This record gives sequence, C-alpha cells and structure tokens, in this order.
Amino acid sequence: MSHARMQKRLAASICLLLLVVLGGLGWAALSFFKQEIQNIIAEHQYTIAAALAAEIDETLMMAQSGLVALARDMPRDPSRAQEFLAQRSFAHTIFENGLALLSPQGKMLGLHPYEAEMFTKDFSDREYLQETLRTARPVISKPFLSKRKHAPVIIMLTAPVFDEAGNIHAVLLGSLDLNRENFLGKLAHTRIGNSGYVFLFATDRTMIMHPDKSRILQRDVLPGVNPLFDQALEGFEGSGETVNSRGVPMLASFKRLNATDWILGATTPLKEAYASVERARQALLFAMTGTALTAMLVVWFFTERLTAPLRRLTRHVQGMAEKRGQERFFSSARDDEIGTLAKAFNALIVEIDREAQALQQSEALLAEAQRMACMGHWQVEMPSRRIHWSEEMYRIVGLPRDQAPSSREDFFALVHPEDLPWLRQTADVAFRGGGRFVVEHRLVRPDGEVRLVHSQAEMFRDDQGRPLRIFGTIQDVTERKRAESELQELLVAMAEKNRQLEQAYQELTTTQTYLRRQEKMASLGQLAAGVAHEINNPLGYISSNLGTLEKYLERLTQFLAVQERSLHDEEACEDLGARRRALKIDHILDDLPCLLKESKEGADRVKRIVQDLKSFSRLDAGEPVAADLAQCLESAINIVRNEIKYKAELICDFQPLPALVCRPQQLGQVFMNLLINAAQAIDKHGTIEVALRQEGEWASVVIRDDGCGIPAEHMGKLFDPFFTTKEVGKGTGLGLSIAYEIVQGHGGDIRVESEVGRGTTFTVRLPLVVA
Repeated sequence: MSHARMQKRLAASICLLLLVVLGGLGWAALSFFKQEIQNIIAEHQYTIAAALAAEIDETLMMAQSGLVALARDMPRDPSRAQEFLAQRSFAHTIFENGLALLSPQGKMLGLHPYEAEMFTKDFSDREYLQETLRTARPVISKPFLSKRKHAPVIIMLTAPVFDEAGNIHAVLLGSLDLNRENFLGKLAHTRIGNSGYVFLFATDRTMIMHPDKSRILQRDVLPGVNPLFDQALEGFEGSGETVNSRGVPMLASFKRLNATDWILGATTPLKEAYASVERARQALLFAMTGTALTAMLVVWFFTERLTAPLRRLTRHVQGMAEKRGQERFFSSARDDEIGTLAKAFNALIVEIDREAQALQQSEALLAEAQRMACMGHWQVEMPSRRIHWSEEMYRIVGLPRDQAPSSREDFFALVHPEDLPWLRQTADVAFRGGGRFVVEHRLVRPDGEVRLVHSQAEMFRDDQGRPLRIFGTIQDVTERKRAESELQELLVAMAEKNRQLEQAYQELTTTQTYLRRQEKMASLGQLAAGVAHEINNPLGYISSNLGTLEKYLERLTQFLAVQERSLHDEEACEDLGARRRALKIDHILDDLPCLLKESKEGADRVKRIVQDLKSFSRLDAGEPVAADLAQCLESAINIVRNEIKYKAELICDFQPLPALVCRPQQLGQVFMNLLINAAQAIDKHGTIEVALRQEGEWASVVIRDDGCGIPAEHMGKLFDPFFTTKEVGKGTGLGLSIAYEIVQGHGGDIRVESEVGRGTTFTVRLPLVVA
C-alpha cells in the first residue's frame, strides 16, 4: 500500500513539475512572441504611415515646384494673366480646384476656371497671402473654406511672382479640393485592416483630413485626451498604444511631413490590431493542455516500472531486524540508480559494522583517556533513578564494581565530613534552578586516604522542563594541586631571583654609564696637553697683541697731549707734525685693525675649542634630538686637532645630509675615539681621511688612515671590553667597545678593514632617521 502511495506521489510530483516547466516555458514563449508580434504589427503600421507621408510629401513638393516654375513664366502684364492661366492645362491636372493670380493688395488678377464674382472680392485677409508677402517664399496653407460658389474645403499653394527689380508684384495660387479623389482626398477612404484608418492634422491640432468629414477643420482632440497624439505634436514619430479622443484603445502611428507642418496618423483598434496575438495564445494553450495530458500518462507508466525495484528494496529493509550476516545485504544486478542505491545500502551496512567496531575502540580509548586524566563520569536517569559509573570513577573513590552506590546518599557518604554540608547545599540549589555546578572538594576512600577532586554536574530537561538526567564528571586533582603548590613555591623563588637579577642589571647599567663617562674623561685626559697647546697658541698672540696695543695707547696719549697744547701755543702747533712722525701715529692707525682682527680670531678659536670640550663632556639627554652629523664630526676634529696635525694631514669630504635624530654627544665620543686611534696608528707623518656620505637609507662615516694597520689575529677582538694593543697608560681597552655599543644603540653598525703596513678603515653606518 505504501509503495502505491509513493508511486502516486512521484507521478504527481513529476506531473506537477512538468506542468510548472511547460507552463513557465509557455508563458515565457507567449510573452516573448506576443511582444515580438506586437512590435512587428506596430512597425508595419508605422511603415504604412511613413509610406503615405512620403507620397504626400512628394506630391506636395512636386506641386509646389510646378507652381514656382509657373510663377517664373508668368507675364508681367496683368491683362494677360487670365489667358496665361487658361492655357496651362498640365497645371489644371494637379490643381483641380483651379489656378489664380492675386495682386499684393489682395485683388484677383486672373482665375481658372473663371468666375466673375471672384474678381469683386477682397483676399487681402487671407493668411497664405500675408505669409507669402512677408517671407517672399512659397507657402502651403492650412485647410479653409473657399469663397467660390460650391465653397469646398481646400488647401492653397502659393508662389511669389517677382518683377525685374526683385519685388513681388503678384502671387500665383494653386488650390487642392479636399473633397475630391486626389492624393489627399483618398486618405479618407484608406483603411488599415477592417476598421483602421489614416488622418492628417496640423501642429495647431486642426484636422486636415479624416474619414469623418465633420471633423475636418475641427480642433476636437483636446490636450491630455490622446497622450500619443500630444507626443506627436511634440516631435514623436513611431507607433504606440494610446486611447483616442473617443475613448477607444488604439494602436497609433505618427509620421511628420517634411514639406509642411502636417502630421500623418494611422490608427487601428487594439483588439483588431492584436487579434493574431490572441489566436496564437489560444493555440498555444490548447497545445500545452494536450502535451500535459500526454505527459501525465507517460509519467504514470514509467513511474510504475521505475519504482518496482525500489519497492523490493523497501521490503528488504523492513525485514532487516530478522536478518543476520550476509542476509542483510541486498542483491541487485542493475547498473542504474537502483543498482547504485543497492550498492550504497550494502556499503552502509559495512560502514555500520565499521562504526560499531570504531565505537567500541572509542569507548576503550575514552576509558584509557579518563584513566590517564584521572577523570571519571557518572549519570543518573531521573525517571528510574538508575545510576551509571565509568570505570575510572571506581578507581578514584577506591570502590570495587560490586559496591557501586545505589543512591545519592551512598555517594555523599564518601565526601569528607567538613565538605559535605556546603556540597549538598550547592548541588540542591543548582538542580532546583535547573543549572549546573562546578566545585572542588575532598573524598575519603574506604582505606582512609583523602583525595582532592574537581566535580561538575548538569541537569538536562525535556521541552516541558521535566528533569531527564543528571550528568557529571569527577577528576582527581590531588597530584595536580600538589604540583601547583610546588610550582607556586618555585615561582616565588624565581621572582626573588628575578629581583636580584634586576638589581644586578641596574648596578651593571650604572657601572656601564660610569665606565663610559670614565672613558670619555680618559680620552679628554689624553688630549689635555694638546688642547692646552691649541688654546695657548691663540692666547699667546692675543697677549702679545695686547702688549703692542698698550705701547700704541701710550704713544697715542702723548700725541693727544701735544695736540691739545698746540691748540693754545703756536710753537707747539709747528712741532705737531714732527711729533706725529716721531711717535709713528700713522703706522699705529694702520696696524690697529690688524691687531684687533688677530685678537678676535684667537678669542673665537679659544671659544670654539672650549664649546666643543664642553659639548663633548656633557652627558646626553634621555631622548634623542635632531643633530647635524657633519657638525658632530667637526666638533670631534676640533678637539683632537692637536693630536693629528703633527702626525698626519687631515682630509675631510662631507656630503650634505638632513638632520639626524641621535644622541650627538655619544656619537662625538665615537668619532673622537676613532680619530685618536687613527692618529696613534701613524708612526711618522701620514694621512687621515674623513668622509660623510648617504648610502640609500643610511648615513655612512668613513675614517681611513695609512698607519701601521691591525694584525689579523686581533681583528676578532677589537670590540671586546678591555682589549688593547697600546702600551700601558695609553689606553683602557674600552674605547672601541663603548663606540660599538653606542652605534648599536643607534641601530647602526661599525665595520673595520685593515691591512698591516697599509692602514685601517673604520666605517660607521647609521640609519637615516630624520626629524
């Protein structure tokens, strides 16, 4: 019975799917072809309208061209006009309503066919005459009622007639009767389909031609009544759906004439225009209905055959409970989906066997993991109050399996008496609230051993909130707590060691700062004699110049005294020139600027040396500052100049660099140590080169000497503290070590290249961290 229901559901599902697919495809096809057919119909109607408009344009242009040619041949004598018009038979076939000639004042000069009363009428108010006179160009008028006897509705074509001076002396007229079967009159009888028609109107909404003669010369299509009509007046050309002035849905097409401001319209009722679309829709629905019924029969037949093996498989699965071994496997020789399903079913049986075996192994591994972690689990099934313990639970509490607790109180009997009250209260509060608890407490084994355990439990409830089971774990943490205690003691000891190390580090930092300052002072001590000599030299000639200035001042004083006496004594005035020459006053006046300049230069030299010494001896501030690396080098050179000038020629080549963020006093100590080492490495007179360059993102300071060089066995120990190759008293062995440390602190490095007998090159590279 169930397989029959399944077959019906399958057949119904497939049929429904087919109906949905066919319906969707049919609807999409119908929508597509409906739109395409409608577009074709609209384009066809517009093509008809465009062809008719082109024909009217061509006829009007030809008629107007003929009228213009006739105007050029018109005799200038008005008395000959009537004869001229009567003889132009070819024009009579075009302008069947007649030809006429008007004066600029609106008087009839000639008319064919002749009507005497027309020569008594005034035509000066005619718009076509006024427009022709105003523009001096041919005009096609709007429809109007003629003044002739039969009063037809006509349109008038005009052509100006010029005299020899180029002035208009007459206007030639050619009229078309809209009631006759000419190229305009036949529009009223033109049909599109059964009830479609064409009409002609001007841009001021005046109806020029319409199948309904009563609408000619009327403006009965009001704005907003026919939207597509309004669009055509604004310049639209093409086809579209609209509602005409009578409220009928129509397919309308519009085409504007080139010869005049008229618009040709073609319109067909939508129901008639799209009748072919409706017939196609009905045919498609009929075909879809037949296809759907046929498909349902075919589906029912094939589902009956397709589900037969599936029903056999269903019966096999229903009897699985009584099958054992190989009987559980389903045999099928099919190689289709049913065969694949049978193979999958057999593979599932194999997988179930494998999973059952894996589950047994997993349970064994879980038990082993719990044993290694000293963790057991327990569960209480609430309806039956049955308790289950894992193997590790028995080992933790020290009970054999045959003495498993049968109630909650049996377990609480194992809890340490001091922990029991609060543990019982914690469990009761947690389970009443439907939550969980996590605690640590002590257990007392039957042999009296106390173990510390970590317990947690949670109550699970059904959808109605009723208790289902309580699941919990107990982990023996006795050894872990003991290890944590030992670890805590070790951490306390390590903290004390760290404090001692930090204290030692602070002392080492203090010592290091002291040694660095001592090395700086030692360097200054080595340079003291040279610096003193550098200061004494300018001081010497400053002192000598001051002695000379003293003598010059004495002579100038004597001369001023003689000069003052000469103001009161004529004899003294005669002796004034001799005294000026004797005291060499002119020489003194010439020599004074030189003496003062030399003294000022000497004072500046002493000031510069003192400032460099002061800057060098000052300790660096905590934070780096922006400094000029070239200025640091010049200060260091200024301090050690006396050490260098008697032993080597100093060559400096400094490339301009941006200000460098650094500790300038520390770098000055580095450069001074390297310069002193270079000078001390030269036995006789040599050369020391100092270069400053930018290499990418690095500033490079190169100090090169042509001294004795460094042996290869000493190269690896140059920057070791207290290593020196100098004699006792000439070095502490800390200079290069401190220099290396300072450069490393700036993020740079020191490189050394040396060859015994040829000299040594130190390169200091510093990162260009600009301000």
